[in-house]
Amino acid sequence: MNQISKANPTTGKVKKYEFGPWLMPVFRILAKLKCLRGTRWDVFGLTSERRQEREDLARYQADLTLVFDRLTPDNYRTANQLMRLPEQLRGYGHVKARNREALLSARSQYLSEFHGDPQYLEVTHIRA
Repeated sequence: MNQISKANPTTGKVKKYEFGPWLMPVFRILAKLKCLRGTRWDVFGLTSERRQEREDLARYQADLTLVFDRLTPDNYRTANQLMRLPEQLRGYGHVKARNREALLSARSQYLSEFHGDPQYLEVTHIRA
């Protein structure tokens, strides 16, 4: 799919475009078509960003199920941190992609700690 704006290959920043007031009627029509979101007629749902957002949601729901099934007093702190990760997924386009990379790295670490991987266990978790 074509994009309205593309990243500058040198700087990586996206060039912004300005549109006049003639575009407002188009936005009003799009607002009325809001009921099509998530259906097979949602043309914006076909973009790679929207697909990625659906994957993010599915990943979060899987993590939620995992935490719900295996939550204990010992792993509560890690579970809380894991469940709060999506709060950090902000922005649009390249900003959101960069935030997602950091989030996935932290998610991997929290999941290992949640499962009790000795590599990530803190000293406070070790009991005598």
